[in-house]
Formats: sequence, C-alpha cells, structure tokens
Amino acid sequence: VGLNGQMIQYKVGVAAGAQSSTFGTATSNDDMILGLVAVGANQANQAPTITSANSTTFTVGTDASFTVTTTGNPTPLLSETGALPSGVTFKDNGNGTGTLTETPAAGTPGTFPITFTASNGVGTAASQSFTLTISSGGAAPAITSATNTAFIVGTAGGFTVTTTGSPTPSLTETGALPSPVTFKDNGNGTATLSGTPAAGTAGSYPITITASNGVGTAATQNFTLTVNQAPAITSVNNTKFTVGAAGSFTVTATGSPTPSLTASGALPSPVTFKDNGNGTATLSGTPAAGTAGSYPMTITANNGVGTAATQSFTLTVNQTPAITSANSTTFTVATAGSFTVTTTGSPTPSLTETGALPSPVTFKDNGNGTATLSGTPAAGTAGSYPITIKASNGVGTAATQSFTLTVNGGGGGGSGVAYVAGSVTGVNNWGSTSGTTLSIALHQNPKAGDLLLCAATWQSSTATASMSDPNNGTWKAIGGAKPGIASLAPYSGQMFYVPSAASASTTVTLTVSSAVAFRAFECAEYSYSGTIAFDGTPQYSNTPASKGVATISGLTTSNSNDLVFAACLGVTTTCTTGSGYTGLDDKNTFNVTSGTFGQSFVGLNGQMIQYKVGVAAGAPHGAAGKQRHSARFVFELCHERGALSCISRIFP
Repeated sequence: VGLNGQMIQYKVGVAAGAQSSTFGTATSNDDMILGLVAVGANQANQAPTITSANSTTFTVGTDASFTVTTTGNPTPLLSETGALPSGVTFKDNGNGTGTLTETPAAGTPGTFPITFTASNGVGTAASQSFTLTISSGGAAPAITSATNTAFIVGTAGGFTVTTTGSPTPSLTETGALPSPVTFKDNGNGTATLSGTPAAGTAGSYPITITASNGVGTAATQNFTLTVNQAPAITSVNNTKFTVGAAGSFTVTATGSPTPSLTASGALPSPVTFKDNGNGTATLSGTPAAGTAGSYPMTITANNGVGTAATQSFTLTVNQTPAITSANSTTFTVATAGSFTVTTTGSPTPSLTETGALPSPVTFKDNGNGTATLSGTPAAGTAGSYPITIKASNGVGTAATQSFTLTVNGGGGGGSGVAYVAGSVTGVNNWGSTSGTTLSIALHQNPKAGDLLLCAATWQSSTATASMSDPNNGTWKAIGGAKPGIASLAPYSGQMFYVPSAASASTTVTLTVSSAVAFRAFECAEYSYSGTIAFDGTPQYSNTPASKGVATISGLTTSNSNDLVFAACLGVTTTCTTGSGYTGLDDKNTFNVTSGTFGQSFVGLNGQMIQYKVGVAAGAPHGAAGKQRHSARFVFELCHERGALSCISRIFP
C-alpha cells in the first residue's frame, strides 16, 4: 500500500444476494481500477419447507391470486391435493413457488380445505394444510331505475335513481340540467333528480348516470330528462275581418310537447279554423255578404301537460259603409218635412253632410246608422240644394252620396183654390158704442175643409186682437197687428184665417185687448183640395200711396199657380180694386151703428179685400186705385197643387 497505494480485501460468510464492495480514498476524486469476485463452496442439501401462509380468501366474480413459497435445496417441487371451486387453479411455477389463481364463478362461495406438498428428494417432503375461502361479499353495481322521466316548467318535479351492488354504489351524473334542477347522491345506493324547471327551459336533456362501488366495472346509464310545459295561448283574443275581403289571423301557443289547437263556436261562412300542427292555428276566409257582426268563440290549446289552456276569442266581421236610401227628396216651403237617410255597415256608420241647406232645415246623425233631414223651409227658400252625405265607420273607404233636396214653394199643379161666391161677409162699428168685441154670422155656412180669411181693423195702435168662432175655436193670426201712420196712427190692422173650416152656421168674433170705438172686419171663403201652407213671408206696409196708387211688395211666390189675397185694412178715403185682382165688397154688411144690414162694406169705411188666383211664380204685388190712400197686407198659403198669397198694407 505504501509503495503504490493499492490493496485487497475480503468478506467471508456473505448472505446470498447481491454484493458490492467499497474502498476509501485519500482524496475526493482519485482515479480508480477496482475488481470484485465471489468464491462459493458447494451448499449442503436441505429438506423442503413451505414458508407461505396457510389460508387466503377469494371473492366471487373477482380475479384473485395467491403465491405459495418454499425453501430447500435442491429447489422443491409443489403440488396440491383437494377439491378447488370452479374457476380456481393451482400451478407449480418451477422455482420453489406455486400460484393459486381464480375468477370464482357465481354460486361458489364457501370454504375449501386443500393440501400443498413441497418435495426435493432431501429428507421428508413438506406438506401444508391450506384453507381457501370463497366469499360473495362484493357485487358489481347496476342501475335499476328507468332511463327517462319528465318534469313540467314551473312545477316541482322529482325522480329517484336506484341501483344494486355491494358495497353500496355511489352515483354521479354528467351532462347539462335545466336550471335549477339538481342531481344528488343520497349515499344509500339512490340519487334524486329534483327541482322546479324555470320558464324557458322546456326541452330534452340527455345525461349520463354512473354507479360505482369498486367491484367490477362501474355501471353507466344514458338517461333523458324531458322538461314539458303546460300549454298557453299567446296571441291576442280578438281580430277583425271585413265582409268581402280575405282575412287571416294566426293563433299562437307555447308548450312542450307542441300543443294542438281547436276552436268551438259559430264562424261566419266560409271562414275556417285550422290547426297547423306546429303550435299555431289559422283563422281565415272571406266573410260572405250578410255576415257582419260579432262571433264569440273559445280556442283550446292542449298537449297533455297540466290543464288545457282556453281563450275567449271574438272575431268581429266589419262591413264597409253604404248609403241605402234615395238620393233625393222634396220639401215644401212653410211645411214641416222629414227624410231619413239609411245605411248599412259594421260598426254602425256615422253620418255627416256638407253643403248648404235651406233655413232652418237641419241634418242630424241619429247615432244608429240613420240620419234625419228635417225642418220647415222658410219663405223664400224654394229651390234645389245639392249636398253630399258621407257615411264612415273606419272600415274601408267612407261612402258618399250626391243628394238633392228640392224645396217647392207650395205645390206644382193647378192651385185648386177658388173664391166661394156669396161668402164675403162684413161688419162695421163706427163707434156708436165702445167695446172689446165685434161679431157677425157668416152669410152662408162654410163648406167643410174650406179656407176662411178675415181682414180686421180697430181703433188702437197698441191694443192687440184675436178672432174666433164656436166651431173652429181661435183663428190663426197672420203676423202681428200693423199700426198706421199720420192720420191713421191711432188704428191697427191684421189678418186671421182658418185653414180647414167646420161646416156649420158660423158666427165670427173679433176680440180686442182693450175697449175701442171703431172696429170692423170682412171675411171671405175659399175652396181648395189637398193642404195649404204659407209660400213666402206675409208682408205689411204703411207706406203712403203715390199718385193715387198704393203698392205693397216683398212677397215672392215659387209656383206658377199661387193665389194672392190682399186687404186694404185702413184708408183715409176709399180703396179700389188693383190691376189683375178681384175685389170683394159685402153689399149686405151689418152696420152696428144703425143696427141694419144692406150696406156696402167699402162704402162704410173705404176698406176692401181682393184676390188673384193662378199667380205666376215671381214677385207679386198688390196695387189699388184710390182717391187718396189705400192699404194692403200680403201673406201666402199653399196646398198640394198650388199656393195662396195675401197682401195687406196700411197707409195714412
């Protein structure tokens, strides 16, 4: 060692196994050349011995093995005697060990005593009594519950997953679940799928459930959670169609499975309701004429989930407006007239009118699909009035009608008015006694239905007067009393009439509101057919005469067959008949002052009445010759064939 640092070393009685040798060095990085050798002597023979445990346990259905070990020289051989359970084998590995292996079949649990023998030709063979136990203490897991379930949106749902297996399997789930549904392992071989699916989560949810217990292979199941939704009808509960126009409305529903849709209730021909099979239905068709109105019906959506959904639905069939009444009518001046405008349409049309109407005729919408054109056309309004009537109800285009209102002045044929000969009757009180009344019996009984006209004068500018008889009651006053001027300022005159007299002996009475000295009146009877009415506004005048002629105007007749009646109600001298007129003078006037008949009415007071039949349409006027002044009053009445006009004027 001192010369070269090298050395040798040894170890005796080394145990069998892997060997190594180490040397110390002077420095930490000496270069080395090492050598190692083992020298063995022949080992003495050794009798066999079994050194492994004398028992083991296998489990049915589970792979298992057990190794038998020995000592001895030479290497012992191993053998087994005794019945082994089905699926279990023993093998000598040829190296002093043997292997007991198995996959024990079902139905083999139990205890199996066997004997292992080890021999190597040295001494006595070694034997070992061995116990193999086959246990059933474990079973692979299996999922035994159904592969699907169904929940309902908005309704709490629950489903239990069940398993078999030993030990008790644990359960897990993979895959999306609808919010807020959860999967919970209950720790007892079951799991719970539970929760109330939120709105909008209807549908199918495929998941995988796994059961495992460490025995064999874990069990898996493809599972489907279906989330259903009760049906609901989401479309509006009404729609409108129009007669003669194609209409369509879509009913929509939600729900899972897809709901089917039905409808009950009458529909207008030929409108139909059709389920489209996709959660919608179509109400469609062209409503026939005459089907306007309201159609209540019930729509039902059903998908077997929860309660079927129903909706009270109204189909309204509208109709565009139309004006169905005539496009013209005729009124008459001074006669109340009425005409009804009628329409069709749904909703009920409103009616309006544009264009000028004669005063005071009005157009009124009655709010029920009709309108009334009504009123009594005023004097001077005769003529043609084109107007436009409009009906609208918000459906389609408003209906319009060009309408003509014709206002006649009082008939259109022969007047049929005639003076009744011998009827003129007069009475005069020059003031022998003051009083408020003056009476006279008509010279002849009136014919039933005839027109009676009287012209009266009394000595007062402020007192009013009326006329009456027991058969006809109070007569109609024509305008108001007209006072005179200048020398006639203390006097007043006025006309009165009965349009349809009673046939009887008739005593006419003039009643003045205060006692007066002078009072007088003269009456005449006119026959006619049909009815009579004013044609023009009655006129009074107290304009003085000019050059021996007193004239009154301002009355326009609208027919060519009118009758004009004029009266000279007051005059300072005497009135005479005007051109074209027929004067009337009662030659058998009763003179109250003398208490006798047989005098001329004109001769007593200068007053007179006159008339003209078959007056041409236009502006008639009354004129009378006179010595100084005269008076006339104008008014007009008409009947179905003609008209009657009267003119009166008072002069100083």
